[in-house]
Amino acid sequence: AVVSTQSGHYGRGEELSNLLALPEMQDVPIMIFGNKQDMRGAVNPPQLIEQLHMNRYNNHSWYVQGTCAVTGEGIWEGIEIIAEMIKDHKRDKRRKKKK
Repeated sequence: AVVSTQSGHYGRGEELSNLLALPEMQDVPIMIFGNKQDMRGAVNPPQLIEQLHMNRYNNHSWYVQGTCAVTGEGIWEGIEIIAEMIKDHKRDKRRKKKK
């Protein structure tokens, strides 16, 4: 989860990059939940994409979902999206093994 307010600490791009460099993380889907979207000054999903340099992860499927934990807004949508991403990832891995 990412705290996505101007004053929050969302500078996790380097940590994400280090994590995804691990061999066991190759091709895994990525879901970023940008929380606190209800707060003034919240960093929206397109801004998070830019600040976390998400476009460099072209060997991963990824999605950035804006959320508000207080109201629950965006949480279920994000869970549904990541569930579909995981299902697609598993299917793709099975296809690769058959080749």
